[in-house]
Amino acid sequence: MSAPELPAIPKRKIKHVVRKKESKYVEVEEQGAEATQLVSREVRRKKVNDEAIQRAIELAKHIEVLASNIAREDAAKAAQQVIKAAEVVQELAATEAEVLALVTSE
Repeated sequence: MSAPELPAIPKRKIKHVVRKKESKYVEVEEQGAEATQLVSREVRRKKVNDEAIQRAIELAKHIEVLASNIAREDAAKAAQQVIKAAEVVQELAATEAEVLALVTSE
């Protein structure tokens, strides 16, 4: 038995089918390119966001260090004020003691 003979396909029909397949291929390629661009944009955006977050963390650490320095400076200032106040109280106590000594000796 021989294979049945297939009817001849007109060249116009073949060209039409080929163009249709080519256009589908081009569409798929364009969609792939668009998807690649979208992914690239998202990757760049994520990288920028990650860099911004890292910078914010660095700034927060820097601010934390500054805050601890300020706290130390404030504590030092407060300690100096306490020392000065203690000296004033000591002078007042000494003056009062002298006054009491004079009053009691009279």
